[in-house]
Amino acid sequence: KFGDCLCSMAAQSTSPMFSLNVRHDPRCEAGECKLSGISSVACLPMLSRGKVIGGLGLGSERERDFSAREPYLQSLAAVASTGVVNALLHQDALRHAKSLEAEVAARTEALTKFRNAVEHSSASIVITDPQGCIEYVNPYFTKLTGYTLDEALGQNPRILKSGDHDPAFYRDMWSTILAKETWRGEIRNRRKDGALYWEAATISPLVDPDGKITNFVAVKEDITARKEQEAFLRTLLDAIPIPVFSKDRLGRYLDVNRAFEDFFGVTRGEMAGKTVFDMHPRNFAQVYYAKDEELFQRGGMQQYESK
Repeated sequence: KFGDCLCSMAAQSTSPMFSLNVRHDPRCEAGECKLSGISSVACLPMLSRGKVIGGLGLGSERERDFSAREPYLQSLAAVASTGVVNALLHQDALRHAKSLEAEVAARTEALTKFRNAVEHSSASIVITDPQGCIEYVNPYFTKLTGYTLDEALGQNPRILKSGDHDPAFYRDMWSTILAKETWRGEIRNRRKDGALYWEAATISPLVDPDGKITNFVAVKEDITARKEQEAFLRTLLDAIPIPVFSKDRLGRYLDVNRAFEDFFGVTRGEMAGKTVFDMHPRNFAQVYYAKDEELFQRGGMQQYESK
C-alpha cells in the first residue's frame, strides 16, 4: 500500500487518478497535499506483470490538467516501473550471489576438512564407480598395498584378490551393495609384492537424489596382526590335550579347542552360540550354569568336579 486518497485509489484500481484542485476535491481526504499548497495532482500506478509495485505522483501549485498528458504519464510510470523492477532484481541477485559465495565457502571448507581427514586416515579408503573401477585411493592404501594412485586408477579392486575366498563370498558382497545396503566383512588380500594381509572392510554405496548408485566407498582396516595373533592362539589352544572353551556373559559358547571337539564329538562351528542346556541334561546343565554365574559374579578362578 502506498499513499492515501487518490494514490490509494490509483493503486487499488490500477488506473490513473487526476484532480484539478485537491482543496475542493471530496476524494482528497488527507490534508498533506492541501497544506503543502499543491493544487493539481496526478497519481499513476506503477505496474509489473499486472501487479502494483509502487506509484508515481505529480503535483502542481497551479491548476493543471494532467489528464491531457495521460499517455505520456503512463509511459513515464512504465519506465519508472522498469527501473524499480531492475533495481529489485539487482538487489536480489546481489543477495543471492552473497548467499552462494557463503555456501561455496562453507562447502569448500567442509570438503577441505573431509579431504584432510581422508588423506591422513589410518584406514585404507577406496572409491569406485558403479562398475567397480577405482576412481580414488588415499595414501594409506598405497602404504598398505604398494599400489600408487596412478597405478590403481581405472583398475578393479580384484587386483588385490588373494584367491582365498570362493565366488559365493564375492557374490554376497556385490548383491548387498547393489541392493544399496552396506556390506561388512573380513577379506584376505594380496599386496603388490605378493604378501598376504587381512582387512576388516566396510563397503557402502553412494546414491544420488534419484536413487541411482553413483559410487562405492570402501573403508578398510588392516587387521593382519590381530588375525596372526588369533591364529597363534588357535594353535596354542589346539595343542592343549584337555577340552578348553570360552563363553560370553550369557553363557553362550564362543570357541572350543580341538580336544573339546574330539571329547564331545562336535565341531566348534556347531558349538557357537549354544549353551550348557544344549549339551547336557537339565539337572547337570543347571549346576554348570550356576557355577558360571558364580564365576561371573566373583571373578578369579574356579575349580570343581562334575560327572
